[in-house]
Amino acid sequence: MSRSLVRNFSTVAVKVQDTIPETWSARIRKQFDETPFTRKQVHLGKDAPAFDMLRASVTLVIASVLIAIGTSLKLPLSTTYVTFMVFMGTSLADGAWGRESAVYRVTGVLSVIGGWFFTALSAFMVAFVVAGIFYYGGMPAIIIMILIACVLVYRTHRIHKKSLEDQIALEKSVDEEALTKSKVIDLCVTQLKSFFKQYGKVVDQSFHELGNENLGKLSETYVKYRPIMAKINSLKNNSSNALDRVPEHELEAGHLYILVVDYLQEMAQEVMSIIKADRHHVDNNHKPLLPEQIEELESLHEMVKMTYEHTIQVFQDIDGQLAEQITENVAEFLKLTRAIRKNQIKRIKKHNVGTRNSILFFNHLGELRNLMLFCQRIIKVFDEFILNPSEEGEVVPSVIKRELKQMKRDAKTGQVTVPLMETKNEPPTGESSGQTGKKEGPLVDGK
Repeated sequence: MSRSLVRNFSTVAVKVQDTIPETWSARIRKQFDETPFTRKQVHLGKDAPAFDMLRASVTLVIASVLIAIGTSLKLPLSTTYVTFMVFMGTSLADGAWGRESAVYRVTGVLSVIGGWFFTALSAFMVAFVVAGIFYYGGMPAIIIMILIACVLVYRTHRIHKKSLEDQIALEKSVDEEALTKSKVIDLCVTQLKSFFKQYGKVVDQSFHELGNENLGKLSETYVKYRPIMAKINSLKNNSSNALDRVPEHELEAGHLYILVVDYLQEMAQEVMSIIKADRHHVDNNHKPLLPEQIEELESLHEMVKMTYEHTIQVFQDIDGQLAEQITENVAEFLKLTRAIRKNQIKRIKKHNVGTRNSILFFNHLGELRNLMLFCQRIIKVFDEFILNPSEEGEVVPSVIKRELKQMKRDAKTGQVTVPLMETKNEPPTGESSGQTGKKEGPLVDGK
């Protein structure tokens, strides 16, 4: 419904825009131009005003005034709806409500309105049930309900606290100061260590429980992985904010970080596909994979996990030789994958496995291959931007190594690192690399 509303209003807006004079359109666009504010905010750095907090304060005051006026006039109103619509109006005024978020915001409005009826019905039913329990159960029932309420409150508080800590850690992952190449590489190492460890762990669990046909453990693995998926999605959505703190002559560093996060998010989707497929296979009581099939998948995954470690090592040590070795390992991995695929074809011809078994197994081979190839792509962009940069004026890798070592020492002593600016040539101010963020084509063996 929200999509239809947005689509229809967009059509009307286009027709209206074609009818009004161009001078009016230019004046309206100028009102929504955020370029001067963004430049000023970047220039001020830590001293820049907290725009979100300021907007929240203003909108809360306006909502309070409207609620007070409506109450004094004895008008029927919903405080939640008034506050919600004030925030929606503010988002529309400052340009936050655009085509990218219009569908979701309209969905929010419809959800609030629909929530009135659902909340009223739910409150009626819950009140009826609780009153019945108190009436027929007496004091023991009241004590039990109080204990249940305390447990739920504590559980909710603990979950919210953990979620808040993760969000704060995610926001602090990008330093508020200027991001040099060394800091970007150190940031990439942190993200790679965190997510590679979790990817390897959940895939190991998924394959193990697939072999045991343990639906409960597979469901548990799926539930535990969902916050990891949400975290990497949030990290990708906020990765472009790092560009605001990257100097003009080091834009390639910001480009590197965005690509690394992008590939990590793609890998997270592959891991999610493995977990969901295993859970779906066991949940539907399909025939289990043969022990040798599980062994083959685990052997391939061991090679993937080894590549994870090597990739982190390349970023840490700026090691070009290890990067070349990873490329060789990828070739060996693809060769082994083809051999395992041939084994599966032989099993199919001998009627040792069924259709569902083959579909799941072949899909897992493709997903593990994609994980390996995404690691290779991470190494490739690191080689292009750091190890063997195509443009002149790039920071020498040995300088970055010294900066990284200095940052580690300073982290222990609490000092601040002053980045070394030794370069092969003077970096051209205001120029960015000709590299683009366009991804490569579909993942295929050897390509």
